[in-house]
Amino acid sequence: MRRDPLRAAIQAGVFLLLYVVAVYVLGPLAMLVGGYLVGLTIGSLIAAALATAFAMAIFGGRPLIDVGLHWNHLSRTNVLWGIAGGAAAATLVLVPAVLFHAAHFVASPEAGANWRTLLFVPLLLFCGAAGEELLFHGFAFQVLLREL
Repeated sequence: MRRDPLRAAIQAGVFLLLYVVAVYVLGPLAMLVGGYLVGLTIGSLIAAALATAFAMAIFGGRPLIDVGLHWNHLSRTNVLWGIAGGAAAATLVLVPAVLFHAAHFVASPEAGANWRTLLFVPLLLFCGAAGEELLFHGFAFQVLLREL
């Protein structure tokens, strides 16, 4: 198969243009509905998903596997390694700082943690991570990786 770097660059550029347009339209709408943090995370996820869907439709109706969305044994293993790596990185940053008294934990009285917070924060973190993965490792990355 003949490589065509210009075609890959055009496809990646169109994807990024679609994302920018979608995030500028959807971000403020999501902020109106749920505030700043929700607007950033949910707006970005929806914009990345829409840009991916439109780019895949424009450039030949590619299957989801072409943007790295394939769920199998290897992807499950990668998710577990990613979670473990994130936990290890957080531990490496927090534990020495706390042990050497460079940082400490303080209760925030106005936080008001409850069951809704315990559901909302992980869901929002998941949406932010999913949007970031779809944007940076999705359509444009896969096209450039395959062609270049």
